[in-house]
Amino acid sequence: MGKTDNTAALVARIAALEEKLNGFEERAEKIAAESAVKYFLKLQKEDRKERHDRRLHNIKMLLQNYRMLKINSEEAVYSLEQIESPYDIFEDMMQGKDGTLQIDSIKKSAARTKIIVDHIEKMIDLYQVYTSREDADPIEQRRFDVLNDLYLSDVKLGAKEVADKYGISRESVYSDRSIALENMAALVFGVDGLTTH
Repeated sequence: MGKTDNTAALVARIAALEEKLNGFEERAEKIAAESAVKYFLKLQKEDRKERHDRRLHNIKMLLQNYRMLKINSEEAVYSLEQIESPYDIFEDMMQGKDGTLQIDSIKKSAARTKIIVDHIEKMIDLYQVYTSREDADPIEQRRFDVLNDLYLSDVKLGAKEVADKYGISRESVYSDRSIALENMAALVFGVDGLTTH
């Protein structure tokens, strides 16, 4: 074998190795891209679940405090008409060291509470209308009633009293409450309140 044969063999081996390396690079790029997409979809799913959990938590907190929020909105000294524009509020925040910021903050809180309570009341009314239709499932009506008894009515009932009232177990009360909270989250938060699986 001459030097030319060795060189030709070496060039052939180098070309074969380059071809293999290119194949490895392509596969590595494909695997990396697939992994990145999987990771992104996983993060997206976790984010949706976290947002849904937060909305569910928020609706539960709003309904648990509904009676107090309603009283607060009815008894607030400030009305929506007395609230300044957001620009005025931001301006006061940038300047106010004279106590006006606290007053503006109270006015803003009163307005936000009133808006939230009004919205919740409208969604409660919608939910009640939906569950009292002639063709409505009686279990759906009971779920609304359970939610009403636990959070909304003037007379607050505990889970045991609600269970006795409807002749169901406490577990059914908690199950009805969970489903009703999901329904209320969908009504209050719109599409963003829906469960996504």
